[in-house]
Amino acid sequence: MKKILFIIIGLLLILTSPAIGDTESIQLQWMHGQEADLAGFRVYMGSTNVAGCPATTPVADLEYTGDSNSFTTDYQLTGNSGDMFYFRVTAYDTSGNESECSNVASYTMPDTIPPGAPYDLTIEVIVNP
Repeated sequence: MKKILFIIIGLLLILTSPAIGDTESIQLQWMHGQEADLAGFRVYMGSTNVAGCPATTPVADLEYTGDSNSFTTDYQLTGNSGDMFYFRVTAYDTSGNESECSNVASYTMPDTIPPGAPYDLTIEVIVNP
């Protein structure tokens, strides 16, 4: 009987454990100039907000095909509760010239870890006088 109880408790702990490596869908959006030779954008992402640009390898190289002065792209993040991601964007032209970086935008993965379970629960018999 004890063996079955431990197995059930073990399964409950496994099934109720918080997820590690959650995935979030985010949308990056920015404004840009209307240069005739604008070819695309590079999205840079890092786990620390470091000075300088670019501080990391680009995570996306996006071709510009429109005539709008704004650009939007969706991105999938995988991380743990509380992880922070920092993004910057550059523009590049048909000659390969790359602009300075945009401002930094950051995203924090939501807290998906529940609080610890209460413990040391006891029962006390109340005796009526």
